[in-house]
Amino acid sequence: MDGNRSLWLIIVYLIISVYLLPFLPVKANKTEGLAIWATTVSLYQSFSFDISWAEGLIGKDEKISRRDERIYSQNPPGLAILGIPVYIITKFIMRDPLNPSLGWFLMRFFLCTLPIIFLAYWLFRKDADELSISILLFANPLFIYSLLLTPYVLASCLMYFSFRLIYDPQRIFLRNCFLAGLLSGLALNCTTNSLIFIIILAISLVIVEKKEKMPCILAFSLGLAPFLIILFFHSYVISGSIFAHIFMEFSEFSFKTRNLYDFLLSPQNGLLFYSPILLFSLLLLLISFEKKTARHKVKVALILICLAYFCSKNKQSNFPIQEGFVLILPLMMDSFFDGELYDRSNLWLGFLFALSVLFNFLPAITLPIVPPEFKYPHNTLWMKLLTEESFFTVNSIGLIFGPVINKAFLISISLVLIVFVFHFTWINTRKPYKFLIGAIIGILVASIYIILPNFDKQNLQKKRQEIKNSFSLSARMINSSLKKCAS
Repeated sequence: MDGNRSLWLIIVYLIISVYLLPFLPVKANKTEGLAIWATTVSLYQSFSFDISWAEGLIGKDEKISRRDERIYSQNPPGLAILGIPVYIITKFIMRDPLNPSLGWFLMRFFLCTLPIIFLAYWLFRKDADELSISILLFANPLFIYSLLLTPYVLASCLMYFSFRLIYDPQRIFLRNCFLAGLLSGLALNCTTNSLIFIIILAISLVIVEKKEKMPCILAFSLGLAPFLIILFFHSYVISGSIFAHIFMEFSEFSFKTRNLYDFLLSPQNGLLFYSPILLFSLLLLLISFEKKTARHKVKVALILICLAYFCSKNKQSNFPIQEGFVLILPLMMDSFFDGELYDRSNLWLGFLFALSVLFNFLPAITLPIVPPEFKYPHNTLWMKLLTEESFFTVNSIGLIFGPVINKAFLISISLVLIVFVFHFTWINTRKPYKFLIGAIIGILVASIYIILPNFDKQNLQKKRQEIKNSFSLSARMINSSLKKCAS
């Protein structure tokens, strides 16, 4: 067992993702996942991107466009194309494959959850320590996003593997450049936010490679080209312009100083608020033992330029952090995977790790979105949903067993699993007792912030009740559809 504790963390994450979290209701505030699912269905049934048939299901959404009386998802087609095999599986399971309840769940699991499991297992085989695996799985917003049907998780894994393909070996190989181009192209077809990452990675080849820079760029471009053609074709079909996706991405660029606070530090959407353990990532950019290597310099450029770029995009998020940041989260944790956290202060590590796990776990077991009215969502939304509204995320156990499994039971199971996460993490740190003390302090600080301060207002109480009623209705719809499937 001593040599397999990282594997136990992966197993705990798998249990959480499959049995406890979440069946996102059909009428959720964010319908991007439904648009992706509907595009998959259209591609399989009619080889078309048109999702007019699902307009009543999807409703109004900013990621939907109309052209020639047809409706299209504005998302690049990568995730929808990859979802076709999953839809075929759904057809064999359900009598009504056009019912999105189980289809959405399966696409979410195969295309968003499995990539993180694969990355964690790959790092486990590369001898990454328990702490870094635990941070990857539970202590950053990837934990929340991997439980939703969103293209950013898969894209983040693809871009991270592209970076490692090129810069892990002692020298840059043409074959690896080609493979990195393939992975980058697929990531671009998941989300065009990947474009800034790809541009920086391509420029780094020109700067770092001294002897074969042109062959390396050519190999990278050859790998990227097929996916560019797919992206241009999809862009032309839905808008009449092959560059519409790219223009749309850069048209949102608008630097505001306020964005630095909103997207990095604010309790509502701040990346470093939800995952303060990433402060160590920024510290290691300065003091890493490999700071003189080309690999580290490229990593620093990718992280800092992407952070600045996404902070400059005038885009609010309905999720805990802006989606673009998800793309660089594995790269930000790269130094962790090399064991550079192991020798750091275990007291601070325990403190920041506990804060990060709790601040990401709470929205995951309640509602993985942030309505704009809630400026302090941990206090005024998620904790209040649990304590005052008795609201727990719609999940597979509750849907299968119905009212027999109550909210207190589900929350208890979730807490037990999180205790296992803390246990398998702290016993493998360099100074476990200091780490444990820091974690206890972190739990106390988080509890004080979540429970004691009262930022609540009357209008927020009404909004929470509306959210509960909306999701309860959707849960009954999903439960009904699954029972029909079982019968």
